[in-house]
Amino acid sequence: MFALDRTFEQRRQLLLVLHAALLVVSGVAAILVSRRADWEPVGLVLVLLGFAIVGELLTLGGPSSHFTISPAGYVLAATLLGPAPAVAMAVAAELIHSAQQRRALLPLVANLAISASLPLVIGLLARAAVSSGDLSKGSAEFALLVVLLYVLHAGLSSLLVVGATGFLDAIPLLPRLRADALPVYPVELMAGLFTGGVAYLYGRIGLRAMPFLAFALGLFLYLMRELLKSRQRADRLELLQVDLRERAERIAALAASRGRLVAQALDAEDRERRRLAESLHDEAIQTLLFARQELDEARTGDARAVDRAHDAIAQTVESLRGAIFNLHPAVLDHAGLAAALAAVAEQQARLGKMRFDVNVTPAVGADEHLLFSLARELMVNAAKHSRASVVVVRIGPVDDGVELLVADDGRGFDPARREVAVREGHIGLASTAERVEALGGRFELDTAVGRGTRTRIVLPPPTPGDAGPGSAEREEREERAAALEAPLEAERA
Repeated sequence: MFALDRTFEQRRQLLLVLHAALLVVSGVAAILVSRRADWEPVGLVLVLLGFAIVGELLTLGGPSSHFTISPAGYVLAATLLGPAPAVAMAVAAELIHSAQQRRALLPLVANLAISASLPLVIGLLARAAVSSGDLSKGSAEFALLVVLLYVLHAGLSSLLVVGATGFLDAIPLLPRLRADALPVYPVELMAGLFTGGVAYLYGRIGLRAMPFLAFALGLFLYLMRELLKSRQRADRLELLQVDLRERAERIAALAASRGRLVAQALDAEDRERRRLAESLHDEAIQTLLFARQELDEARTGDARAVDRAHDAIAQTVESLRGAIFNLHPAVLDHAGLAAALAAVAEQQARLGKMRFDVNVTPAVGADEHLLFSLARELMVNAAKHSRASVVVVRIGPVDDGVELLVADDGRGFDPARREVAVREGHIGLASTAERVEALGGRFELDTAVGRGTRTRIVLPPPTPGDAGPGSAEREEREERAAALEAPLEAERA
C-alpha cells in the first residue's frame, strides 16, 4: 500500500512539473509573438474577455466531466485578434474560476497550462493560415477555418485533460476518451458552428455581431445542461441495472442454497427420527425388557432381581428424559432461557469433557425459543467437534437487536471447508446462518485451524405481534416430547 501511494505521489509531482513547464513556455511564447495590432479594437478585446470569464463561471458538470462555452471566446480571440490576447483572456478567466473553486495546486497549474497553451496553438495556426492564403475575416472560408480550429481546440483539450487524469490514476487513455469526450462532441461541434457564424458576422458587421455570441452562449448552455441531465439519468439507469442484476444473482444463489439446505435438513430430520427410534428400541425398550425379566426372576424367589429391575427402570427414565430434553426442554418454559442453556451446558460438558461459561442477560421481547435453538446448536457443535477446554456463551441486548456469542478455545477449522461439510451432510452451521439471515440478522464466523472458533449472531428486534419464527417446528417438537413424557409423569406419580 505504501509503495502504491509513493508511485501515485511520484506521478502527481511529475504532472505538476510538466504542466508548470508548459505554462511557462506558453506564457513566454505568447509574449514573443504579441503585436500591438493584436489588441485592437479594444471593444472586441473587452467583449471577448467578459465572454470568457462568464463562460468559465457558468461551467456545468463535475470534476471528471464538465461543459463550458469559454472555448468559443478563446477561439474567437485567437482568430479575430491574435494568440497573445487569447492566452491572456484564458489565463485571466481560469484564475478567476480557480479562485471561486478554491482549487488545489496541481489542478490549478494544470488548468492554467491547458488554458494558456491551446489558445496559443490556435492563434498561431490562424495567423499562419491567414498569412499564407487569401482569407478575409468576412469570408465563408475564414468562418470554416474558425469552426475547424474550434474542433481542434476541443479535441486537444479532451486529450490533455483525459491524458493527465488517466496518467495520474493509471487508467488507459482510449477508454476514458470514449467515455468522457466522445459523448459531448456533437454539442462541441454545434458550438464550433456557432463560433464560426459569429466570426463571419463580425467580419461583416463588426461588434454588432456580439449579441449573436450571447445567443450562442445561452443556447449552448441549455444544450449542455440537457446533455448532462441525460448522461446522469443514463448513469443512474446503468447503476440500477447493475444493482438489479446483482440482486437477481444473489436471490438465485440464495434460492439454490435454501433448496439445498431444505433437502439436507429433511435428510437430517429423517436421520434424527431413525436415531431416536433406534435409541428407544435399543436402549429404553431393551432396558425395560430386561427389567421385566428381572421382575419375573423376582417371582421365582431371587431377592436381588427387584433391585436390578429398579436400576434398569431408573436408567430408562434417565435416557428418556435426555431424549425429551433434546426435543423440547420443559425448563425453558418453566425457568427461562438462562436455566435451559445451563441445563444444555451441563449435559454437553459431560459429553465433551469441557467447561461451559454461560451468561444470559434478559432482552425485552426476544424470542427465547429461537435463541435457545441457535445457542444449543452451537454448543452441541462445540462439544462434538472443538476439543476445547472452555466454551463461552453470552446472550444479551445490543443497539440493533439481541446478540448471541459462542466462543471456544478449541482446535478451530478452515472456514473454506464449510461448503464441503454441507455437501457431506453436516448442515448445522449452514442452516444456522441461513435461519439468521432469513430473519434479517447477521451471522459472523471467525475461526482458523489451531485458534478456536468464535460465532456471533445478531438478531433484529422482534416485530410486535409476530408469533416468532419456527413456531410450527416448535409445536411439532412439543407434541413429540409430550408423547414421550406422559409415561414418565405416570411413573413419577
